[in-house]
Amino acid sequence: MYTFSLNVFLGLFRKALNRDTPPGGDVTARIALLADTLLELVFSYVSRSLFNSDRLTFGMHMARYLQPSLFPDAQWSFFLGKPVPDAATPPPKPSWVREEQAGAFSALAAAFPQLTTGAELADSGLWAQWASGATDAMPTKIAGKVNPFQQLLLVKAFRPDRLQSAMQAFICGTLNIKSVAPPPFSLKALVESESKPDEPVLFITTPGADPSQELSEYAAASMGKDKYFEVAMGQGQAEKAVALLRECAKNGDWLVLKNVHLAVSWLPSLEKELLMLDKSPNFRLFLTSEPHNKFPSTLLEMSLKVGGLFCLVPIACCERGRLQVRLMSTAPTPAPLRHDRTNVTASRLCRSRSRRPRA
Repeated sequence: MYTFSLNVFLGLFRKALNRDTPPGGDVTARIALLADTLLELVFSYVSRSLFNSDRLTFGMHMARYLQPSLFPDAQWSFFLGKPVPDAATPPPKPSWVREEQAGAFSALAAAFPQLTTGAELADSGLWAQWASGATDAMPTKIAGKVNPFQQLLLVKAFRPDRLQSAMQAFICGTLNIKSVAPPPFSLKALVESESKPDEPVLFITTPGADPSQELSEYAAASMGKDKYFEVAMGQGQAEKAVALLRECAKNGDWLVLKNVHLAVSWLPSLEKELLMLDKSPNFRLFLTSEPHNKFPSTLLEMSLKVGGLFCLVPIACCERGRLQVRLMSTAPTPAPLRHDRTNVTASRLCRSRSRRPRA
């Protein structure tokens, strides 16, 4: 489901070009600003299309490809949990390392003896508080000796409960972004500023999630109930959907096709219909779908995607007299990685090689 067209990135590039020029017309400053702006726009756009569980994976891969010098091959493989040849015989376990982490220490020290020495892991007084959880900040003494990715290796080995938050901080620091998560979701901004008649809005949902209720409420408030239509896709609904699609495109109405993953074999026909239709400027098509490995890639490329959507919670804004919508998750916050789940995030990174977002 993570497929993006070249036109998407060209649009984001044009959007970056429209940002304000630095005062004085400094070309170097202008290029630096464009690079930072484009990175921010691309990361936010793609991140919004991903499920929460995939955003760290995307962030780590993006950081690695933009800053490859931070990721030596051996250290990257070690982070992913792959075998790394021993470079030295590991020293005895320091007293601050717990017994259950003795294997992690031996593997780290054998693979990267210079890291072990540079980080002064033999100094129990330096590491005991951090290892015990009394503080989440690494010893300041090692700041200039261990780079940010090497610090991630230490967190993975000795504080796996902090791995996810450490990865978030690493990604934000490396890419110079504020957050791995996209900006707060606004249905109003999505419809008014980003959606187009010839670009369906695809909500990639989880089982049981249905944003159509909030869409219908927003449509009723902004353009009237008589301009909003929806079809729950399933057996025998294709002809009805096509008829409504043609009518809505002609009249400038909104159409929601729900659960299109239940009619995935019909989606190429929908795609052809969309390309052939003459569309009113006010026409909008919304699709909801759970992930499906047979979803047509071309339809994915031409869609504006919103992922990780559990529910949309309408909020009445009394002061402004209008309806606002924000993204909320009904799913519980994922538990921190425990020691016996150290490689969960790393394993996800390994698997992602075969399903990275592609242009």
